[in-house]
Order: sequence, then structure tokens, then C-alpha cells
Amino acid sequence: MGQSLLAGTAVSLTQEKWTQVSFKGIEANKVSFENGTMTVAVSSSASPLVYKLDAPLAIQSFEVSGAQVGSKILESSKFDEDSVLRFGIVGLGSQKLNALKRAFAADWVIKLFSLAPADAGLDKINFFNVTNRLNLKGQERAHPKSDLMIEKIVSVQDQEGKLMVKYQLEKPIQAAALWLSIDGDDTKSKFTLKIDRIDLN
Repeated sequence: MGQSLLAGTAVSLTQEKWTQVSFKGIEANKVSFENGTMTVAVSSSASPLVYKLDAPLAIQSFEVSGAQVGSKILESSKFDEDSVLRFGIVGLGSQKLNALKRAFAADWVIKLFSLAPADAGLDKINFFNVTNRLNLKGQERAHPKSDLMIEKIVSVQDQEGKLMVKYQLEKPIQAAALWLSIDGDDTKSKFTLKIDRIDLN
């Protein structure tokens, strides 16, 4: 169903390729695109950005680069509830949203399942997170609020604001889309993240 990428594939950072998803009762981030970059301004806010792949791809690794201004407030819980970046890969699978489930599903869940090809279902969103707590690197969890999300903390923030995440997956994921979460609603944080490159391999 997917194909292996033999060379790096650059993800377009233009407004027409990305969809912003809102959560009920949570202020949305302010997002802008300019000269091939994406800028996300967070102010006690959260609203994922979704990029539907033109065709399913087998993603083996990814790289994200950019810069951050301001900082996310340091958390004290066992796992970060906010993140400067959760890089999500929406995997293909067997789950589908039937009419009954759709009637009761949150808007973001309906959007998620709309990313599946017509003849396929989805598995879950596999998130690879950036933290500002060194001791959390390598930690994993199934998200407590949804069985559609799994998180792993793979990178620690650069203290000078530079963002550079390079990650090799343990095994390729057959992907339908990317799902970026950049949020500060739980911690009431205020910061800006500018992304200038996303490469898939």
C-alpha cells in the first residue's frame, strides 16, 4: 500500500498544503506562511496542523529544522502535556469511522479519519516529541485521553532556540498524513516556532 522513499522528500511549507484543526473550547494558534516557512505563534493555545500526503508513503526517518522564540513553561508531571513540537505520523491501518461512531466523534477525530485513502483505514497517530526536560528523553506513553495517539519523546530543546530533530524510526510506518501539534494551552505558555524544513525518508 505504501512505497519506500529512496531519497529525501521535502514537505511543502505552503498554506494550501496544510489544514489547521481546532479543539472545542481551546484558543487556536496563529499560523502564517512566508517564503517556504511556517510560523506558529502559541499563546495558551493549541491547534494541530495536518498535511495529507499525495499518496501513502513508507516513512523510515524524518528531519525537522527551525527556530523558537520564547519558551514553553517547564512542567513537573511525569510526561509533558504541552510541547514545542509533536511530530505526528498518521499510520494506515484497519480502523474506520462508521456512521454511529462519526455521530459521536469529536471534530478532530472526524478530520483524522478523513485523511485515510478511500480504500483504507487508519491505525493511530505516532507522535515523536520535543521536550525541555532532559530526563524525559526516551519516555513513551499511550495518550491518556485517546487510544488514537502514541507518544515518544525523542529530542530535547536547544537552549539557544534552534530546532533540529533527526529521528530514525525503529521500523517504517505506512503513512497517510503528518500531524503537527505545537501547544501551550495546559501550561499557559507563550512562544513562537518557525519551521523552515521538513524532510521525510
